[in-house]
Amino acid sequence: MNEPTVTFTFDAIERDVLLTDLGDDVAVTTLREESGGADFAACDISNILVLADQERFMLIDLLASLPACKVTVAENTFNDVFSAVLSLPAASANMVLFRNWKVAALEAAALLCPDALEAPCGLIAQTMRGRGVKGVRQADLVAQARKIMAGLNAGPAAESSPPQTVRDVLPDAPVADGAVVPAGWALSDGSTVRLTDSDAGLPAAVVITERGFDTQRTTETVTVAWKRGGEWRSRTVSRREVADARAIVALAEYGLPVTNNTARDLVQYLDDFEAVNFAVLPQGRVSGRMGWQGTDGAEGFLWGRALITAESVFSDAGPEADGAPRPISFREADAGDGQLADAFRAAGSYEGWLAAVALVEHHPRALAAFYAAFVPPMLRVLNETNFVVDLAGETSGGKTTVQRLVASVWGDPVEGREASVVHSWNGTRTWTERVPAVCGDLPFVMDDTKNAGSPEEVAKTLYSVVLGQGKGRGTPLGIARYASFSTVLFSSGEQPAVSFTPDAGTRPRVLSFWGSPFGEKNLETGNMVRRLNAHLRDHHGHAGPRFVQFLLQHRDEWERWRAECQDCAGAFAEEAGDDAVAGRLAAPFAVIYITAHYVHEALGLPWPWRDPIKDVRSELIRGTSGADAAADALRAAHGWAVAHRRNFFHAQQTERDQPADGWAGRWDHDLDVRPGSETDPWPWLGFMPDVLRKVLEAGQFSYDATLKTWRDRQWLETDNDSRNTKKVKMLRDATRLVAIRRGAIEADDGE
Repeated sequence: MNEPTVTFTFDAIERDVLLTDLGDDVAVTTLREESGGADFAACDISNILVLADQERFMLIDLLASLPACKVTVAENTFNDVFSAVLSLPAASANMVLFRNWKVAALEAAALLCPDALEAPCGLIAQTMRGRGVKGVRQADLVAQARKIMAGLNAGPAAESSPPQTVRDVLPDAPVADGAVVPAGWALSDGSTVRLTDSDAGLPAAVVITERGFDTQRTTETVTVAWKRGGEWRSRTVSRREVADARAIVALAEYGLPVTNNTARDLVQYLDDFEAVNFAVLPQGRVSGRMGWQGTDGAEGFLWGRALITAESVFSDAGPEADGAPRPISFREADAGDGQLADAFRAAGSYEGWLAAVALVEHHPRALAAFYAAFVPPMLRVLNETNFVVDLAGETSGGKTTVQRLVASVWGDPVEGREASVVHSWNGTRTWTERVPAVCGDLPFVMDDTKNAGSPEEVAKTLYSVVLGQGKGRGTPLGIARYASFSTVLFSSGEQPAVSFTPDAGTRPRVLSFWGSPFGEKNLETGNMVRRLNAHLRDHHGHAGPRFVQFLLQHRDEWERWRAECQDCAGAFAEEAGDDAVAGRLAAPFAVIYITAHYVHEALGLPWPWRDPIKDVRSELIRGTSGADAAADALRAAHGWAVAHRRNFFHAQQTERDQPADGWAGRWDHDLDVRPGSETDPWPWLGFMPDVLRKVLEAGQFSYDATLKTWRDRQWLETDNDSRNTKKVKMLRDATRLVAIRRGAIEADDGE
């Protein structure tokens, strides 16, 4: 390996000098003589930030002692080394270079201006703020520069006294070998204090155990550990959080005894600790998203807190023995993310799970959902899009059991446990966006739509899942990164999920089963379902990781599988003929078909492979084509109006006719004849918006989505503005009504 050099120019002659020679008195004396005797002397420091700390300091020290020597950076020339260092490009996003730049600038300031540090440190602070670093104080930089000066003034005596290692003080500290206590600080079993001020510090020992890189956000992290109650706790956070005194206080929530009064000292201590231990801190990689990592899964698959590779499953891997970076690990942004990750774990045995799932062999609906459980990681492999598997029907029909079957492929299938793969529909809108974004390429299992806050929430979740990304959001600086995901949503409820959404783009991506997944309800079926539930409680979380490992071991075949899937989808589409609904379902049918084939090859299931779509294809096509939520909502609204005709105002009524709870709307029909007859010339049926909302939501229809579709289909009479209403006079007052055109109602009645 070539030794690092630095280029000096004396007049027109360039000379490369070994950096190791800067520690040689004879070599340094020669350079000083050549610099003083030349008409023009210069040194290029463009690469100084990649040098080791000792080499960098020796070069800055030499240049500070050569006042006649210019300092160059690329094509720019400076009169002193401080100005040159200040100009070096080092963005705060690059932790290594930025740290080296800051230390180099402070070293140059201490060497050139030991008695007037305020001015150069003010320039450093100004430059840091310009590079996006918040909370920088000139006084803190001056204190750091004085520490450098103190080290210089201590001379050889100080150099002969090695720094104290962390494990000299705290033998059980979770730090790398060789980690030292930064100068000016003292650690004990119960405190971290600044030596110059015994009152400045924290009532706990604090260390940095690791620096890292978040592969999803492309940001850098540090893992902070502290001793509390006799045990070490840790938290991996972004570097921004430990560089900002206001942000670091958030760690108090996790037990770090930091307050507004001590936050600034903690930020300074962590900065000093990282700087002095930078070379020995292990470097990890983290991700806040489970599923495939790297391009085409090149870096494995995060299953909960474990990383699956083609060779093994790393559950809690530390740095490799040769010092190479460790495998990617899951980093929770908050406690809820960790709870999601903890659900993906194994229990019992694989053999016990196989014995359980063998019970569903002869139940086509359950079997199709079972194979679909393996689809989420296959979506990226096959370059296919998300879809929904919907289990609808009366209570106690076995829907939840099938969801447990699906969840058991990947982790804990028991809903209600602290960490379960099965979730309830009663989460907030933000929560239903966040879960699939964190789970990435793993299934999203939601039980019982009746627990949702509103039909509109169900519709929005279905749309978000099919789209494969959460809602776009802004930040104070711009636009937040989209949270994309590849998943299959497994939903259950007493009515089909497609009844909640009139969106024509969503419904063809919902595979809807109606009725008991296990067929006729009888004693034999009930006993089988009970045995299945009991086995799945004890044996789960083995099959999914095995299947992912199989996928990784066959990465060279992924292109062939994609072609197979396209051919299969083409065959399903051809079989559909002129049936548009069946044609749109060809893609999810093909994905399940291909996935089932490779599940059998990977897992050796206890029954022979057969086409999982054949026995359910017709039912799924009917379930999608027969579902038109907008038309169903129209029938519900019209039916309610017919049943409450006297609650609607019409031209012949007076104020005395108004119901006690107010008019429901306006309907200009003749009460003495059948609505819709030739003698009843009403142009539209108008609802008060709040009345219509109650009617629709009582029928589990989304009010906003329904009105949007009604307007798109030209079923509404409006004032031709952006609103879905028409201004109508009722007695002396005018109000806005949702006016449904008579033609829409009569066309629906005629179907």
